[in-house]
Amino acid sequence: MMNCEQLATQAIESQLPVYRLIMPQGIIGFNDINHYTLTPLVAEEVSLFWELQSIEEQEYCFILLKLDQLQISDITIAEADLMTATKHLGLELPECQVFLIVSVDANEDGQKTMTANIRAPFIFHPASHRAWQVILNNPDYPIAKII
Repeated sequence: MMNCEQLATQAIESQLPVYRLIMPQGIIGFNDINHYTLTPLVAEEVSLFWELQSIEEQEYCFILLKLDQLQISDITIAEADLMTATKHLGLELPECQVFLIVSVDANEDGQKTMTANIRAPFIFHPASHRAWQVILNNPDYPIAKII
């Protein structure tokens, strides 16, 4: 299993694009960490999984799932909900990229489950190199959707 340091080294060696960004409010639970790099995990034209690596605290790394067209399989976020969220940030949705924060958890038997937080997507505005994790008002969006 690769750790975040191995992923970052692999991205640099393969010439993947690296975006340096600022999260003014940080990630929920990590509010004091504001500077990150965002890198696709594979060198494809459209990469589904991305790495969000803290610059300030190297041990903090998050895996993101890019939500193109606001849907992947049965994971959907209503465009109106994201438009409301981006408008609150002073942005327009077409200017932004939407990601979901992924968690990998193991039960007591060692079986791993990958989930995505649908209720609190990650919004990246490439033009300003700023990003936010926003909480959507719709309680129907799960915090841990199995993917």
